[in-house]
Amino acid sequence: MDADIMVTRCECGAVTVKSDNLNQCVMEGRLDEFFPGLKVTEDNTDFHCNHCVNHWGVDLCECGSGETPVDCCGVPMEIAGAKKERPLWAS
Repeated sequence: MDADIMVTRCECGAVTVKSDNLNQCVMEGRLDEFFPGLKVTEDNTDFHCNHCVNHWGVDLCECGSGETPVDCCGVPMEIAGAKKERPLWAS
């Protein structure tokens, strides 16, 4: 992963892992599961993040239901640390 990583917390309880090449969300309680060793660097800097608004996250199902892959279709929305191409309007 990139050296300059910022981890911000949203009011919904999710965190966003941000760097030049990465912008991924996960519920804070599962941060260490997907991004071992990372900690929140900035508190309450995100309001209405991609996790709560668009249902995008490494801990959410690919179908966009907002459920975990285990509780839904079985395919994760994103793989932790892997850049996923999205339309420009969805950045």
